[in-house]
Amino acid sequence: MSTTLTVRPLALCLALVASVTYLPNVRAEPAAVGQPHAPAIRRAESHFKRGVELYNEGNAEAAMVEFRRAYDLAPRFPILYNMAQVAYSLNDYAAAVALFERYLAQGGAGVPEERRKAVAEEIKRLRGRMGRVHVICNVQGAQVTIDDVIVGQSPLSAIAVNIGRRKVSVFSTDGRSATQIVEVPAGETVVARLILTAADAPAKPAPDPGQQLSPAPARATGLSTGAIVAWALAGSMAVGAVATGALALQASRELDKAKQSFPVESPDHLRDQEESVSRKALLTDALIAGAVLSGTVALLLTLSRESPERETPPRSTAAISVVPAITLTGLTMQGRF
Repeated sequence: MSTTLTVRPLALCLALVASVTYLPNVRAEPAAVGQPHAPAIRRAESHFKRGVELYNEGNAEAAMVEFRRAYDLAPRFPILYNMAQVAYSLNDYAAAVALFERYLAQGGAGVPEERRKAVAEEIKRLRGRMGRVHVICNVQGAQVTIDDVIVGQSPLSAIAVNIGRRKVSVFSTDGRSATQIVEVPAGETVVARLILTAADAPAKPAPDPGQQLSPAPARATGLSTGAIVAWALAGSMAVGAVATGALALQASRELDKAKQSFPVESPDHLRDQEESVSRKALLTDALIAGAVLSGTVALLLTLSRESPERETPPRSTAAISVVPAITLTGLTMQGRF
């Protein structure tokens, strides 16, 4: 069966051919070991015909899928020539060169000499539209893709690619990835250096329900009411002690001045002043003692405060701790399967 395939102008003016003459006559004799059987040949022919139809409709990408499937089912070298022509029409020059080279290698003596020379010339011309990318990654064995197509694993030596902007990505087995956009000029090699950062620390395993765990220390949530009262009382007494102490000192100075005055004050007046000084001094001492006692109680209550989150916390001396908050149509080509 012959089919006409019309494509846009191509520099390589060769017929697009996948001739049945290159295939074994499966109807006449059984397939040899490793050769496709008749059902596979029929399926391959169906995919090939559909590929030609799709290409004539302008759907080159779908045509490539059909041609590739036809080749998978019946790996005959003329189909590689078709695929190379379609890749060329898609501006995928690197793929076209690779397919043309496979066509010549697999076709061998089966490729007419005139066509072999023409294909070799086309390969030479297309290489002028290609560059190379050398991928360097800090992790060996990482999967490397170029424009989302898997091309190998790191470390990856320079690989032929189409000129222009290319997306290079690496993916490690533990889920890490890195991507870099590179611009590849014709005939040059561009180095893409990708760094996979260290993986996050693994999460701590959940505790065994059967394991007896010690209770976590209680967290201080604030001062208790008793501690607040004690601190307030201690502060008040300290302020009072300072005030009465100042008054006692002033009274003592006035008493000394009265004793040295002339005429001398009366004994009764001096005695009253002495008693006033004594009372103020005694009150100052009492306030100081009260402030010290209240402060001691307040300190003990503060250090021994308990967390409300615990129902039966053990009584112990609390330790002060700081917890930080951690808070992507020119050429008419004919083919026959």
